[in-house]
Amino acid sequence: MTSKQGYLKRAVVIALLAAFVSFGSCQLNKKTRQSADIGIILPLTGDLANISQEIRDGFELAARNVKGSTNIEFNFIYQDDEFKAQNSVTAANFLLNNHKIKALLGPLGPQNTLAIAPVLRQKAPDVPIVAMSMCSPAFEKEENVFCVYPSAEDQLLPIVEKIKKLDLKKVGVVTDITEPGINVADFFQEQIKDRIIDIQKIAPDERDFRTAITKLKAQNPDGIIYKATPPSLFAKQMKELDLTDIPAFALMEADEKELAKAPDAFEGHYTSAAPPISDWFNQYFMDNFGYTPSFYGRIAYDSAKTVLLAIDKFSGNISAGLKEINLDKPAMQGFRFSEDRKADRVNMTLYQIKGGEFVVAE
Repeated sequence: MTSKQGYLKRAVVIALLAAFVSFGSCQLNKKTRQSADIGIILPLTGDLANISQEIRDGFELAARNVKGSTNIEFNFIYQDDEFKAQNSVTAANFLLNNHKIKALLGPLGPQNTLAIAPVLRQKAPDVPIVAMSMCSPAFEKEENVFCVYPSAEDQLLPIVEKIKKLDLKKVGVVTDITEPGINVADFFQEQIKDRIIDIQKIAPDERDFRTAITKLKAQNPDGIIYKATPPSLFAKQMKELDLTDIPAFALMEADEKELAKAPDAFEGHYTSAAPPISDWFNQYFMDNFGYTPSFYGRIAYDSAKTVLLAIDKFSGNISAGLKEINLDKPAMQGFRFSEDRKADRVNMTLYQIKGGEFVVAE
C-alpha cells in the first residue's frame, strides 16, 4: 500500500467515524428531548368563542416564547366544553383517560372549574388546574386549583369607592344567576346595602335585558351596576330605553373589543380593570396575531408561560413549582401565583369610557 493509499484510507475511516458520532449525537438528542401534554378546556364554540380564541392565542404565544429555553416539547390538547359544566367534566375525563397530562389550563368560570375539581382530585391529584376563572372562595378547599382573575372583592372595591365618592343613594344592580353573579350581589349588599334599591337577577344566557332595565328605571335610580353578557348589548339596551343620564358601572374589564361594539352606548360608563397592557406585549401579540390583545390574551400568556416553566423546572411537584416561578417579563405587571394559589397583580384601577377609550377615572 502506498503512502497515498494509506492516507486516503485513514481519511475515509475518520470521515465515517465522524458521521457515526454525529448521527449518534442526533439520536441521543432525540431520545433525551422530552414531551409534555397540557390539557386545555375552553368554550371554543358558542357565545364565548371569541374570548376563547384570544385565550388560545395567548397560550400558543407562551409556548413559542419558551420553546428555545427548554428541552421539552409541549403539546396542547384542546377540548370544547361550550361553557357547560357537564361538558367540562366530560372533557376532563377524556383528557385524563387518554393522555398523561402534566397540567390543565381552563376551564372558563368558577362553576365549570368546581365541576372538574373532584375529577382531578380523584384521578390525578398531582395535576394542577389553572382555571381561566375568577377566584372564588369555594376554591380554597381545592388544593390543586389555581385562579387568574381577581376575586369579586378585588374587582368591585374601586366601584364601591366611586359610588361613595359620588354619594349615590339609589343604585340599581343587574347581575346574572351564576356563582360570580351571586358573589357580585352579595358583595354590594355587604358594602353599600343602604344605597342599593333593587337587584335584578337574569339568566346567564339572557340577551334581552329590557325588562330588568325597565324595572330599575321605574325606581328612579341615580346609578346602575351591571354584570351581563355581552355588556355591549346591555349598554345598547340602556341607551335604547333612554337610561343614559346616570353613572353606570360595567363589570367588563378594559375589553377594547367589547368597547368597539358599542362605543356610543358605553360613553361615560365606568369599569374596574387591570392596569393598561404592557407596550412590548401589545406589539408582540399584534405581530403574531394581527390584533390588539385584551385582558384575556395577556392573562392567558402569563398563566401558560408560568405552567410551562413549572413543568420544565419542577417536574416532581408542578403545583409547588407554580408558586415559585417569577416571570422575567410578564404581560401583566406583577403576575405570579401566591401561596393561596391566586394570581398576584397590582391593584385594580377604575376607568371611565370617554371618546371610545378607557381613561383612568378622576
